Amino acid sequence: MRSIASNGAVVVLLTLGMAAGVTPASAGQQTPYLDLGKISEVVSSEALDVSNAGFVVGMSSAGPGGAYVPTNWDRAGRLTVLKTLPDSAEVPRPSAVNDLGQAIGTVSQADGGRRALRWNRDGEVTVLEAPPGAAFLGANALNNRGVVLGGAGSNPLVGQVVRWDRAGKVTVLPELPGLRWPFGIAINDHGIAIGGGYDPQDYIHPWLWDRAGVPHKLDPPPGVGPALLTDLNDRGHVIGNVGAGGIGGVVWDPAGHGTVLPGQGVSVAQINERGTILGSAYFEDLGTTTAVRWRDGRLTRLALPPTGRLAYAIDQSDNDITIGRAVLSPYREVPVWWDRDGEVHDFACPSATIPCTVNAVNAQGIAVGSGMVETGAGTFQHALAWRLRR
Repeated sequence: MRSIASNGAVVVLLTLGMAAGVTPASAGQQTPYLDLGKISEVVSSEALDVSNAGFVVGMSSAGPGGAYVPTNWDRAGRLTVLKTLPDSAEVPRPSAVNDLGQAIGTVSQADGGRRALRWNRDGEVTVLEAPPGAAFLGANALNNRGVVLGGAGSNPLVGQVVRWDRAGKVTVLPELPGLRWPFGIAINDHGIAIGGGYDPQDYIHPWLWDRAGVPHKLDPPPGVGPALLTDLNDRGHVIGNVGAGGIGGVVWDPAGHGTVLPGQGVSVAQINERGTILGSAYFEDLGTTTAVRWRDGRLTRLALPPTGRLAYAIDQSDNDITIGRAVLSPYREVPVWWDRDGEVHDFACPSATIPCTVNAVNAQGIAVGSGMVETGAGTFQHALAWRLRR
């Protein structure tokens, strides 16, 4: 979740990128990129997430064929290698970053277990505390106060939903009555978490833990079956999908009242602080599903490029800037972004033949991802950033 803005940080990042001699490969209305890999002078890199404060996390390698390491770029584009554990069986990948510059990840250990990690902005790593008897842990979500939501258990299937405070101390959240294999999905800046558990027939039921850790059942609207929750915002609105693969979407208000969202073949993914819901729906004129958003319960299809057949959304900011991918005809999949009005725009990429990957966008409209860049030593993947403007 991204709820803290920092306009000055974005300006610094963009100014540094242009001063470093980055040449945008733009054409027409394509949005130019900044080469974070070139700025930080690493051979290979990729950007996975960006916070509203301008922190970027990803992976990088200092030499051709060298090992990838977890990486944090600060608001000025400076790179910090995130420390790893000496007894790890793999290199951990950061999965999220917050406005404090903290990142989370999960790593397998040489003893066969898993550990949940949190890094600070300086690259120092904290191994998050394990409950008694738990050898398998995972960090699933991170809020802007440094609180982490995850799972813990004595086997790889896990079995407890846990929450770590800013000091890394663990709290096991209460079990869900009548359900097994509980799991946590997301946590907001107030410490409210969402997740669910399985009944004896293996149906998933949605639950919410309040800031005190007390569980509350979220009842779907009448006539709607069990739902899998996907996201919540700081205002207390929660969204979820009904049916495997998404055949209907539901939004719950802060009082726990659920409403079915309009549309066919609906799947919901995210809700931002404006209450805009991002997802997909089926349209008969396309014969398939494509990217949509709901504002105040109204469904809007996001525009397709001129030769687009369908699209899917990946991430959205709190001011409704959305990133995704579009499938063109003849078949080619390319990154695209939509402005607040739902109009579609192209990304410039370093390679004319290999499309970029775009993974996340923040409240200032800074999107991050990666693309293939030709250098004197060969062609390498570089972390990229784009400033999205209408």
